Amino acid sequence: MEDGFVDISALLDSGVYMLEYHGEVVYIGRTKCGVSRIGSHTFQHSRLSKIPFDKVWFKPCQKESLSVIERQLIKKYSPRYNIHGVTPNTTGDPTKVLKLLGIDYVPLTPLQPILRRI
Repeated sequence: MEDGFVDISALLDSGVYMLEYHGEVVYIGRTKCGVSRIGSHTFQHSRLSKIPFDKVWFKPCQKESLSVIERQLIKKYSPRYNIHGVTPNTTGDPTKVLKLLGIDYVPLTPLQPILRRI
């Protein structure tokens, strides 16, 4: 497109994004919709707004592979604001993620929850 416009259509889909500050990757996250998630990093009252960044990188990918790609990138870049290393998998079937990683899944017998009245 002319007139200095840039196509950001990829941000309408799911993907993994990296926030960069002065050339250093400071945060890596995953999203089902890039526009709204990356936008949340700029809202004043958001917990995520405290992460300084001056550049955003976005890698479009299928929802089923978000966790795997995010984990690989966190391991590669070790961003300072990914405190817990990797965010827990909340997207898709965890057994699919294990298969993508080449790990055989053997279901365990679930333990009965212990309930107690207070």
